[in-house]
Amino acid sequence: MKHHICLVGGQILPLYMGIVESNPDTIHFFYTKETENNVKVLKSFFKEKKLETYKCSESNYTLFAKELNDLLCTISKNENIDFNITGGTKIMALAAYDMMQERKSKAYYFNQDLSYYEVPTFTLKNVNNYITVVDFIKLSNNSISSSKSILDYNDSEFKMAKSIFNFSNTNFKQFNQIQKYFRTQFNDPDKIPLKGDEEVNDNLFVTWDNDILEVNDCSSLLLEVTGDNVRDLFFKGGWWELVTGDAVRDWSIQKEVITNVIFPFKGDKSESKNEIDILVNTGHKLIFIECKSGIINQADLNKMKTVREIYGGRIAKSLLVSKFKPTDAILEKCSDLDIEVFYYYDKAKRTTSHMNLIQKKLDEINKKSSL
Repeated sequence: MKHHICLVGGQILPLYMGIVESNPDTIHFFYTKETENNVKVLKSFFKEKKLETYKCSESNYTLFAKELNDLLCTISKNENIDFNITGGTKIMALAAYDMMQERKSKAYYFNQDLSYYEVPTFTLKNVNNYITVVDFIKLSNNSISSSKSILDYNDSEFKMAKSIFNFSNTNFKQFNQIQKYFRTQFNDPDKIPLKGDEEVNDNLFVTWDNDILEVNDCSSLLLEVTGDNVRDLFFKGGWWELVTGDAVRDWSIQKEVITNVIFPFKGDKSESKNEIDILVNTGHKLIFIECKSGIINQADLNKMKTVREIYGGRIAKSLLVSKFKPTDAILEKCSDLDIEVFYYYDKAKRTTSHMNLIQKKLDEINKKSSL
């Protein structure tokens, strides 16, 4: 019989990973009033195991040591015991460490990158297990109401997105005129009809339905895109998300990439509370990506920070992928909020970055800790 003693603190992820790495038969959770809810979340993952909970004296070494010793006295010396001392208070960790020494057992102490020290040898190890996106979000006591895996897009959708991307580069002036016209005319992209044709500035003609979109000037065809959902791709900016997703899916470290991620309210799963364009899972951390092909405002950045903190925890990171270099004010705000930035075009320098350089940026992000 193997026992795992878990000191529950504010961060759930290292506690979860400790249990997974230990793979015990019985888990003993020592918690405080402030961390009681975290115990409920952790228990939901390990229903097949024997689970015991103890509300403890978190600030009194002598009392907590006695509570811990009382438990240890009920466990045969022939049985295996290990500890996760990452959570809890410092007093709890000190007492658990002393009890571990007496029992000649071992303990885990996790770093923010989910490497961990095996105590008392203090051997640094890496975790052998990966966490799915669904479990990551569940560990934050939240859920995803809808999303789409990058694997579920077909080649024609990536081809459409690339065609629109190329048009926005080679016909920059005309593309901006079209975007400005439709923003003014309809205010909200959802109000754009499923099919129609519009004359823009007396020299551009846009015709579309859900399967084809054409842009002509007075003498020639400038753009023709065919495929499912082309209307939404063009008018709602989905093309930039797919161009970004196309680059991200080739990143060698990613385990999962999902798009159009909707996080619902806990009390009403049908209503959206937060959303993010692309969510990347390395198996050990989440990277939240917001894609912007036009205007970026401070509200966008505040939302990114909120989403990262609620659903990803301390180890998660945020990445803003912008078609254009953001203003100095936006870059400063990104720095303040710990948001990484990648941009395609620098107007002042008239230079562009290859989209696959996003993978290099992701490599840099993956090496960073959020502390």
